[in-house]
Amino acid sequence: GLALFREFGHRAFAVEVLCRLGAYAALSTDVKRAASFFRDALTSSIAFSDRWGVITSFEGFARVAAMRGEVRIAISLLGYSSALRDDWAGPDSPAFNERREAFIRTTRGAADTASFDEWWVAGRRWTRDDGLEEVARLLDACDIAPITDDTELSNELLHPGQ
Repeated sequence: GLALFREFGHRAFAVEVLCRLGAYAALSTDVKRAASFFRDALTSSIAFSDRWGVITSFEGFARVAAMRGEVRIAISLLGYSSALRDDWAGPDSPAFNERREAFIRTTRGAADTASFDEWWVAGRRWTRDDGLEEVARLLDACDIAPITDDTELSNELLHPGQ
């Protein structure tokens, strides 16, 4: 399906498939494969101004961080994604909403309340560069090539409140 979506130019569907594949890889605890799918989804989303894909990709990288035991980064990435989502206010599938909420509950349980709140708020204040820096670090830790797309990284897509 992914190859056909790409072949026929259905970018949004291709990004959705990549995000779903990343989520399934995360469920099977394949950190490297999950990070690779989310990298491809984020790169495509930025290139084609797909806000849903950008947000969902960052949420995917929060899963990658959690799988690596990096709870602070996972929570901050969720906070950053939350800020992006607040600005977007677009439709989302119930299945993605349920999985996101379940993951937030899980990460909340991995930290005390004060730490969770601090890291969440810190992530909500991140800039585009902060978010991409953490993604680059996670990709490096997973031994995956960095995002090298020459596309101008849109401030509108990656900066909450702008």
